Amino acid sequence: YQYWEMAVFNALVLMVLKALEKIHNMLSSSGRKPLFKLKTSLQNSEVVMAPPVKEATKLLSVYIRNTAEGCREFVRWMDGSCLEMPDQRSKGDTDGDPLVMHFSSEVLRMQQVMSAAVQVHQDISKLAARLTRHVEGWRKYSDIWKTDRVQLLDKFKAKAPKIAAFEEKFAKFQKQAAYFWGLAKDVNIGCVCVSNSALALAVHEECCSWTRALAAAMRELDVLSVNSMRDRMAADRAALQQQPEDLEQLKGVLHVINAIRTGGMQMELQCSDLQERYCTRLLYAITDAEKETAAAELADTAKLTQEWAEVCEAAEAVDVQLEGVKRKFSQTTRQQVADFMVLTQQLEERMRSSGPGLPTVQLPEGVERLKAFQEEVDALSKQREQLRLAEQLFDMDITSYPALSKVESELRKLAQIYAVYAEHADAVKQYSNMLWSELDVGKMMEGVQGVATKLKKLKGLENMPVYELVQAEISGFADSLPLFKELKSESLRYV
Repeated sequence: YQYWEMAVFNALVLMVLKALEKIHNMLSSSGRKPLFKLKTSLQNSEVVMAPPVKEATKLLSVYIRNTAEGCREFVRWMDGSCLEMPDQRSKGDTDGDPLVMHFSSEVLRMQQVMSAAVQVHQDISKLAARLTRHVEGWRKYSDIWKTDRVQLLDKFKAKAPKIAAFEEKFAKFQKQAAYFWGLAKDVNIGCVCVSNSALALAVHEECCSWTRALAAAMRELDVLSVNSMRDRMAADRAALQQQPEDLEQLKGVLHVINAIRTGGMQMELQCSDLQERYCTRLLYAITDAEKETAAAELADTAKLTQEWAEVCEAAEAVDVQLEGVKRKFSQTTRQQVADFMVLTQQLEERMRSSGPGLPTVQLPEGVERLKAFQEEVDALSKQREQLRLAEQLFDMDITSYPALSKVESELRKLAQIYAVYAEHADAVKQYSNMLWSELDVGKMMEGVQGVATKLKKLKGLENMPVYELVQAEISGFADSLPLFKELKSESLRYV
């Protein structure tokens, strides 16, 4: 009995060890046929594996446990016989499971079996770690499908990027799309076949969506540029068709012709840049329909160069037609220049006789004169610019007006001096509106000293008569402050 019982026990141990060894070989060898397949996919912006790694490892653990516990089917014999032990029940127990006497517990306590089981469980853990690393390897690209595409592209468009910036991003997404397209296949990880097709194609489509969104953002900017250029050309054509009847209308037409000439190179560069941008979108278009649309838009944009050339030709033709009119109105411009020269000389004479810089001027009156002369000079400066523009349009020599320049220079100097005086006068006015008890002589002295310091900082203006008048005004007020201090002293309060 003991001999055969031990023989059966050894056979069961050997059976379990061979089964565990075979499982170990299947789990640790990558050259064998995979045991099962898992699929990766993109669901709700997350990379998932179906079934999950935890469930797959759980099923493997159950399979191993069932294998190890297969010896439960071998019921032990009764002592001294070859008859199976009957099921054991406690007295009065009719509902619970009976106790079956088998070799399972003794087999599983064997050191060799325990070591083999631990080894297999380690194989499962390593397999689970490899599968997890595989999933994490995909998650590092999560920016592709998790980034807010609209918000990011709005910020990108706001920078008005050049074509190089767009092309860099186009190339990046094209490269990524091709990379993920190549990953749409099955890979063996240990004893598991992992299907990446669904996940790779989903990420590939996300890259294509980025390309389309980037093309749409680029097209939006380009359409604005094309419309702006065509609007300008339409406005130029309309202006060139006008027949000037007076000098101002002629100036307007000549200004348009001059703008067309000076802006010709810039417009040609813009046309070339737009064509290159449309070519870029055609190059990175994905579907045939997108390529057809991009090609049609490129053909339409290519017409801009010819349209601009026609505008330039029209401008030159109108300029030739206006030669006689230009000669007529150039005589009017010369007369206007002569009249304006007389006005500037008269202004200079009035500046010498009744200007704000005379040594006999009263400072409050000088402030008003300064404002009046400044307003008059501003008006004359605008008229001077109009005449200068007319001389440029009629190809005349630019006339200078030294009298006006001299008056402008003197007024700038006087404005600095009168600004200091105005600050002092405002402070004195505030003091005059205060009650005697509220006057702070110390602060008044500090204020006067600050104004005097500002006046001293006006270098190069000391020899001007108004400078001396303002200096005397400030010094006189400063000299009166000690008297104010004495009158507010305690010794005079009860006199």
